[in-house]
Amino acid sequence: MEKYILTIDLGTTAVKFGLYNSRLEEICKHSTKYSLDINSEFIEFDVEEYWSICKKGIQDLLLKSKINSKKVASISLSSQAETLVILDREGKPLRKAISWLDSRSGEECNILKIILILMMDTRLQANRIL
Repeated sequence: MEKYILTIDLGTTAVKFGLYNSRLEEICKHSTKYSLDINSEFIEFDVEEYWSICKKGIQDLLLKSKINSKKVASISLSSQAETLVILDREGKPLRKAISWLDSRSGEECNILKIILILMMDTRLQANRIL
């Protein structure tokens, strides 16, 4: 029985789905865009909408390809960068997800950058060859 690989790429503005056979030949692909809440520094999105897109995208991909889900041998996930999702004890989101593009911590990053530069400069001076 032929086995398939289902891929999910959690992109910045869309979730992309792909289905490949055991020879890594593309069988089918599908993409669904989602909306971001963007203001001057904040970039967030609705976690429940994101999860719904993932579930529906997998269903749509399998329907479009006419491949039975029992033939999927593995699922591969990819993402460019981190996203912060804060959950309660039951696994429910407490707020919108914070995208990796969010820049509200810019000031803190600049402070850390200066500290790291100073630390590296101190280490280099301490290790000089006499």
